[in-house]
Amino acid sequence: FGAGSYFVKMAADAGMIGLAMSNSFPKVAAHGGVLPVLGTNPFAFSAPARDGRHVLFDMATSALAGSTVREHIESGTPLPQGLAIDATGNPITDPRKVEEGALLPFGGAKGFGLALMVEILAGVLAGAGIADGVGSMYKNFTRGGDNGHLLVAIDVRRWMPMADYFGRMEQLLATVKASNPAGGVLFPGEVRWERLAESQDHGVEIEDAVLAVLAA
Repeated sequence: FGAGSYFVKMAADAGMIGLAMSNSFPKVAAHGGVLPVLGTNPFAFSAPARDGRHVLFDMATSALAGSTVREHIESGTPLPQGLAIDATGNPITDPRKVEEGALLPFGGAKGFGLALMVEILAGVLAGAGIADGVGSMYKNFTRGGDNGHLLVAIDVRRWMPMADYFGRMEQLLATVKASNPAGGVLFPGEVRWERLAESQDHGVEIEDAVLAVLAA
């Protein structure tokens, strides 16, 4: 889903609010279901900031992303309970068995509702594959994935001058930050901007295992 994140950042760079969502091959159960019927169905959102450090939000609608499952497999660490189930609805903590079962939507019915929204907008409305009509990028090599996307850019200037927008955004973020005088409140994307600045100053940090794979 990197393309969705890239799109919303580019929208914010142009002074626009960005929204991107994609449906994907089934690996997530419906709330109350046991079989995978929806993808991790991620969506991303951006809101431009005056200093260029935009609000950037990117999430899967599943309890955890597929990439996180792969990280657990590679590291040999179990999953916490409540994130995945087998075909009978029993909890799965072995990440290698997730493929035989299903991930759960995050937040129960709320995450399921958001996943369904993504499926409708990026699948049904976009004319793309729906549910099991979307092919797996890991298994289906004889056909296209047929997953769909919805990309929206909202031109802030059609609502108000940019100076007014930035003033209102800064008021909102300052209010949110002040909700804990001791600090600790971070807006979406803030940690990434700090890491980007760090990488620009000191270079990109790469784990030894990743470096070995790249070298090989």
